[in-house]
Amino acid sequence: MAADRRLPGPRQRQRAVRAPNVLELFSPDIVQLFSGQDPCGSGATGQVLANCRANGVGNAGSPLLDCPASQCNQETGGNVLLRPEISDTRTGGIVFTPTFLDGFTATFDWFNIKVSKFIGQVSPNLTLTECYGADATAATMAFFCPLVQRQPVGNQIFGSGFVQATNVNTGRLSTRGIDFEMNYSSDMATWGLENTGSLAFNLVGTWLDSLTTEALPGFPEYNCSGQFGLTCGTPNPKWRHKFRVTWSSPWDVDLSVQWRYIGAVSLDANTSDPLVGGGPGKTVCPNGQTVAGVGDCLDARISSFSYFDLSGDWTIRQGIDLRAGINNIFDIEPPVLSTSALPLGSGNGNTFPNVYDGLGREIFVGATIKY
Repeated sequence: MAADRRLPGPRQRQRAVRAPNVLELFSPDIVQLFSGQDPCGSGATGQVLANCRANGVGNAGSPLLDCPASQCNQETGGNVLLRPEISDTRTGGIVFTPTFLDGFTATFDWFNIKVSKFIGQVSPNLTLTECYGADATAATMAFFCPLVQRQPVGNQIFGSGFVQATNVNTGRLSTRGIDFEMNYSSDMATWGLENTGSLAFNLVGTWLDSLTTEALPGFPEYNCSGQFGLTCGTPNPKWRHKFRVTWSSPWDVDLSVQWRYIGAVSLDANTSDPLVGGGPGKTVCPNGQTVAGVGDCLDARISSFSYFDLSGDWTIRQGIDLRAGINNIFDIEPPVLSTSALPLGSGNGNTFPNVYDGLGREIFVGATIKY
């Protein structure tokens, strides 16, 4: 009996160093909006209210501190004291070519990437949590509270008030998971369909095991795999893939159908982790789901999305090629989120247009003429 062939893919261990660029070093400081809310505003109770008062916040517990439209101010900009960031990457893979299935190949690549002294920003929401949150300590208050510059009159963090979020060497950013790809092609004559061309199948995707951030050296890590929100940002589904089937006809016409899948994600602030805006508590949503933290039932979960695309290509003769297609055939609309769960920058129009199809069904045509 013939044995399958399992060939080890490339294995690599690498260290890289990246110096900060000009923008990261010398960008001017500017005050701009960020999605969030002042924890010392009208929703402040218990230990949070006590921490606000202990840190000298006037009007603590008053709606006067509530940021308009849940958008407060942050100060961003460069930092000439930045140091180079250092990455350590480990990868390993396997190539699978079974002899019992001619035309089939599969590759699996494991990755583990860690970047220390990562150049970025400390989320202003994290700064506010570690200064005023229920789990804030004397040590976190001593570090984070000076980053909150409130208005002299009124004590707001909008108007002339802001949270400092300029570039710094954060603690560490790391990710781990598996990239995979499977391909299969076959002449349809082997299935008893003579002179009908061939079929090709392609599946490519990623399983995201972890995506952890250490905001500052020695600070606890938080994991954003499978989450989105003001701290985790853009949705990071644990599973996503593309599956394409292509029919190559004997008449110089190719047709393809593609399935794009994006896994479900949950709101970071609905967890028990205070580092991503969550915390204790238990809220039972109308759909029966139980969430912790802020208890935002409206934005608690973005369900999985499946998009289907159709495309075709016709070579009329040598040098003349026509192509057309439809993306998002069933006109699936993107998820709609409130501004309290949508970070500025990565979110726009109450959704994530860089992740989900914001335009709905798209029809395209094109031609290539060579002479």
